[in-house]
Amino acid sequence: MRVTSRFLRLEATRNLVNVYRGLAHEDEMVAAFDYCLFGKGGAAPSIDTAMHALVEKNHVDHLHPDSGIAIAASKDAKELTAKIFGDRVLFVPWRRPGFQLGLDISKLQKENPQAIGCILGGHGITAWVTVQLKLSETLWRSSEQLRSTSQLTQRSCLLVQP
Repeated sequence: MRVTSRFLRLEATRNLVNVYRGLAHEDEMVAAFDYCLFGKGGAAPSIDTAMHALVEKNHVDHLHPDSGIAIAASKDAKELTAKIFGDRVLFVPWRRPGFQLGLDISKLQKENPQAIGCILGGHGITAWVTVQLKLSETLWRSSEQLRSTSQLTQRSCLLVQP
């Protein structure tokens, strides 16, 4: 079995801010991600891609846990976020997912270096962290080793099956 992956070139993706024409053109930005791809296969970029790519941290998660949605969907979500998390988790009012939301979150992150994430009004959570390169490299090597071992095991099973 051959494993293929594709990735977004981060620099090219972040440079899309130079061609973004505003809210009326959100949908064309998802198509623009195709010009930033490297490799073949894997999942297609989505409307949430900007949320991950524009925050200048090397690990960004977008989550929908029940507890996060309970806060995000409450009528006093902004105040509740501040009361629970202080300035470590910020609040972003609801906005349609897309490039502008990614820009909004990126700006918020840059202006609040102490923050580790944000509650997205009526939606969920986005969290970020800078992972040390050494740790990232170790995890990547481990992942590659597991994948290689898995492929060898699959081949071995194919050889011994009647």
